[in-house]
Amino acid sequence: MEGSRENNDSSVEKDSTSMKSKEASEKNIDSMSLQSEVATDDDIPTLTEENYRSWKDKMEKLLKYKEVWDYLVGAKREPDDQSNEDWKQKKEEIVSIFEKKCGARTVPYIEGLENMSLIWSQLVTMYEFKYSTSNTVRRKQRTHHTWCVPLYTAISDGDWKSVSELVSENEGALTARLTSGGDLPLHVAVQQQRTEIAKELIKMMPAHHLSRQGKDAITVLHIAAVCGNKEVIKAMIEKDENLVMIKSKYYHNRIPIMMAAIFGHKDAVNYLYPITIRQTEEVGHHDHQMEEDHSTDQERETTTIKLLTTLIFGEFYGQALDLLQKYQGLVLVKDVDNWTPMEALSEMPTSFKSSLPSKRSVGRLLGYYFMYSLLDVQVNVKNASCHHTKRGDEENSFDEDDDANGNSTQAGNMTSRSRTNSIIFQFVKGLLFLFRWLFQNALIKLVPGCKNIYEEKLKHDRASELLKQMWRIVSKLDDLTSVNKAVGLAMSNATRNGIVEFIEECINYCPQLLKTSRTLVFHDAIKYRQEKIFGLIHRLGPMKNDLTTVQYIDSGDFMSHTAAQKAPIERLNQVPGAALQMQRELLWYKVHIF
Repeated sequence: MEGSRENNDSSVEKDSTSMKSKEASEKNIDSMSLQSEVATDDDIPTLTEENYRSWKDKMEKLLKYKEVWDYLVGAKREPDDQSNEDWKQKKEEIVSIFEKKCGARTVPYIEGLENMSLIWSQLVTMYEFKYSTSNTVRRKQRTHHTWCVPLYTAISDGDWKSVSELVSENEGALTARLTSGGDLPLHVAVQQQRTEIAKELIKMMPAHHLSRQGKDAITVLHIAAVCGNKEVIKAMIEKDENLVMIKSKYYHNRIPIMMAAIFGHKDAVNYLYPITIRQTEEVGHHDHQMEEDHSTDQERETTTIKLLTTLIFGEFYGQALDLLQKYQGLVLVKDVDNWTPMEALSEMPTSFKSSLPSKRSVGRLLGYYFMYSLLDVQVNVKNASCHHTKRGDEENSFDEDDDANGNSTQAGNMTSRSRTNSIIFQFVKGLLFLFRWLFQNALIKLVPGCKNIYEEKLKHDRASELLKQMWRIVSKLDDLTSVNKAVGLAMSNATRNGIVEFIEECINYCPQLLKTSRTLVFHDAIKYRQEKIFGLIHRLGPMKNDLTTVQYIDSGDFMSHTAAQKAPIERLNQVPGAALQMQRELLWYKVHIF
């Protein structure tokens, strides 16, 4: 019995060995046959419309011989180029063959594609494209910009019927490059402001293709953000929220919300901001759960600080304040362009009340200041209703507690009456608040220019809140030496630009910084002839006398030396006539005498 089992086992092993050798021999035969049919890539001609069929057959055989065919048709997933050096070399070889054999007019559509399957799909779509009967006249037309004039024209003209007909008849049309610049049909639709077509294409496209970039490294979401197209942005984000964190090399590694902020698209920024913040926090939470990755943390911080400075330069101070409150440690951190949030804010003089116009006719100036003082950016009917409801609920709860305790004394009755009076007062106050809100909205809608004044005052208010928050954070820092170095440039910029509020908040929170040689605010006020800022010196008390003995760290100049220097031409020309200009300069020279 044991002998028979051994014989059976040996026979099975022989059979399996013979099967493997047979398969190997068949594989070798196939390989030899392929090699005999296409020995080298030199046997493959340059691709044209006339020889496409034969070119495809020869290329397929060559790719099977080189054992990459399964990757081209998507049967296998390509290995990572970074971790597999052999595969990287093989891929470069195959891509080089494609670029050599596709011809000058076809190469622009395949160069720079991420993987080989996209290259093959692009070629098949281009050369096997099925045109509708209405486009037979133009089917052979190609330009250096696009290989499919009918589809490009239909998208540009907003002809969804023709677009849907062409796309439905051609499986790869949605994900193939339509232009030599690497743009997909969706790129073209958003560029041409064809919102409805773009939304339909987004519904039809696979989600992982929405992140694809053209040859200029721009995603569709970046284009929509630059154009401020909120409908397209919303349609894309609903399909894949991760798109908000993709950076574009063309836009200096900026994410979409940064582009929307740079171009001042409020609706787009308001929609993208909470989603971007949520994605940033989710990435940070995921990194903390896994092993610590300092490079990822650094990249996230770089993106966050750049977003903060971009929001400030774009005058989106509400979002900037919210972001700063979440990441307070970034207040003095420099972004990739060497700006700190404080320095960025110091370059925005028109965002503060001190920049209000002074060179207008008396009548227009009085009218402007009257409307500016009349409008109240804090008026909000929702806050009023919530405050009134909350107050009423508190009073009711107090009354219920008194009833439960059986408090029926005369003192209790008096307290109850006072609370009733308080409720009436709050109700009347709420009505007045509501009336003011309605009156203000009527002014904004009916009075010409009132809306602009309101928006300007709202901007001033939010910028001031952001500035106060920055100084609160700075005042709590321990290392005053590093604060002095980081804040010095921002204070100098603010003084040069005449931002009075900037120096006022410094006096309120960090007056000790005014005495250091790196932050000689009042010396700079004389240098740039900013009399409003220099006037703040009287709020310092005895400290102002000490400032007269402080010198510039570089030049060693005192205040009197600075006053003797020529004034900036833009400040000098604010006074008409040479005589008045000289008189004004003499007044500045007396500033060192207090």
